[in-house]
Amino acid sequence: MIDNTQDIPLSFDRLREMGIEEIQKLSGKIWTDFNLHDPGVTILEQLCYALTDLAYRVDHDVADILTRENGSIDFENLGLCLPEQIYPCRPVTINDYRKLILDADPGIDAVWIEPETDGTEQYRIRIKPGVFANGDQNFNKKVVETVTRVYHEHRNLCENLSAISVVDTQKVTMSATVDIRADVSPEAVLARIYFEACRQISPWPEFKTFKVLEQAGVPLAQMLEGPLLTHGFLDERDFKDRDRTVMKEELGAVLLSVDGVKQIRDLTFSAPDRSSFSRFDYRHVLGLPESSRDIQVTLRRDKTEFSVSFFEFTYELERLFGTHTQVRTRCKRIASNLPPPQGRYRDIIRYYSIQNHFPNVYGINSFGVPSSESAERKSDARNLKAYLLLFEQVMADFLNTLHHLPDLLSLDTGMDPGAWYKPLREDVIPNGHRLYSDDPGIDEAFGAAVRSQVDFDDMKNRVFDILLALYGESLTQPNVTDEQQRIKNKAGFLKQIPKISRDRGGAADILAPLGGNNISGLEHKARILANLAPGVKLYLVEHILLLPRDRKAKADLPQDLPPDFFSNRVSVVFSNADVDDAQGMAQLKQAFDLNCPAHILCGFYRLGADLMVEFEQRHNAWAKAIIDKDARDRDSLSADLIKFLVSVESSAR
Repeated sequence: MIDNTQDIPLSFDRLREMGIEEIQKLSGKIWTDFNLHDPGVTILEQLCYALTDLAYRVDHDVADILTRENGSIDFENLGLCLPEQIYPCRPVTINDYRKLILDADPGIDAVWIEPETDGTEQYRIRIKPGVFANGDQNFNKKVVETVTRVYHEHRNLCENLSAISVVDTQKVTMSATVDIRADVSPEAVLARIYFEACRQISPWPEFKTFKVLEQAGVPLAQMLEGPLLTHGFLDERDFKDRDRTVMKEELGAVLLSVDGVKQIRDLTFSAPDRSSFSRFDYRHVLGLPESSRDIQVTLRRDKTEFSVSFFEFTYELERLFGTHTQVRTRCKRIASNLPPPQGRYRDIIRYYSIQNHFPNVYGINSFGVPSSESAERKSDARNLKAYLLLFEQVMADFLNTLHHLPDLLSLDTGMDPGAWYKPLREDVIPNGHRLYSDDPGIDEAFGAAVRSQVDFDDMKNRVFDILLALYGESLTQPNVTDEQQRIKNKAGFLKQIPKISRDRGGAADILAPLGGNNISGLEHKARILANLAPGVKLYLVEHILLLPRDRKAKADLPQDLPPDFFSNRVSVVFSNADVDDAQGMAQLKQAFDLNCPAHILCGFYRLGADLMVEFEQRHNAWAKAIIDKDARDRDSLSADLIKFLVSVESSAR
């Protein structure tokens, strides 16, 4: 807020002081009376008061200035991204992929992702089912399909999936004699013992809610690091617990801490073949009782053994599992916990004329000049009103600009800012109907005058440059000379900022038809930067996807193939009919080179019409074999495509 003190430049006292100083410089000895009764000082004070009101409105919260009459802020149209749109990114680490997979299916307890040892960027994924899905073959088939889909939907350039397997777990049975207190429910204590033992032997992911992290003081930017999950948040530190070995002594200490347990004796864990365990790793899972006969944990109270109700025991056990996994099974996006910023509509455009504040004797407020006064007196009042109108129009236009700031920032490129400005009329200026002629075209002439003085295209261009810089982007467009087209291109770029930013290293989903919206983030951004028309055909081929899986197919590859042909390399293929000049080729190449991840090498193939048709036939057949999961055809078609690229490259040398 504006503090009306002497040291603030826009305070009333400081503005008045600066005005007096300027008047003294301009008038010299002609004007020496600067007391309150002087009309010039009165006019100066009214203008200073109006300027403090303008300064007050400018100092409104930005959210208030951007809020429209309906009380909302159109963030999308303003090119402003919400936190859940701009903070998250595609998976860039192994733990990011683990989070996505754990989030995709609540039946998965743990995920391990390991690189292949052949030097290529291929990965093996191992899945450990949860305690309730363990041993279910239908679940195993379903989870492999789910993980395959999730991986390829979020895959990065020059990475690939080599294999998915479900861990073959070994079920262990727990037995013990437990003394409990007299004031606790035996079924509840037994359920808690099994629950804690299960969690220690085979820990599951601990999804946290937004509210829990917020209360813990976790910054929003940290919450939204990595990919955005559907069922809450995962802490990478929890993954370490799933990779460690648990000793029986540690497990006994945990069970002894269960509320109601006094003592545990003869704690053992055994396999179906009666062999016992003293340590547990990722391969083990605790077998839960399916009937009362399966319960091998004996409860005692005051040295007296007693049986438990299996129905009440299973009810308590299911309640514990249900309560603990409730967050994971609920689908609640971050946006529902994090409402967008809101402002208060301020009606900034409303201007109140300073002429209303002048004493009646000036004859310029709503009372005007008495009818009994002379024509000369009335003319003097109109002259003063017209003189003040020059200043008031500037101040009203300032508020008009401030009111239309959301329109100036808007990604809508079809507006006419000249139409925002209108001459002040009698609805604002008291008795102002005599200050203008009756020409009906005066409003249009006023707008034309504003347009002739302000280059709105340049202003819009610079506003878009600032918004692009906000996201670390720029759009130079050296080949686009039309100013309106440059503005439209920047607006289109800004509308896609969340996708461009998030997917800049992402690959296309090879399990779906390629093209359209299913292209890599690199190709998507390069097309915009190179100003390619939507119908231009361009193919980005990742060499890692061409690697044959069959040994015989690998042996059929060209002998002169570079040793790093499959590792971190892509080929960009396009027709010389679409990019037909050296400048367009240089612009396209620059767009790819500047935005390609640093570890990836781009090769470029500009083909003639016949070669382009030949390439498309090979490429489309290869892509279809991947979708159809035809491994044999895929290998042979991959080899065919490799030979084509090598031959084209050799002939171009």
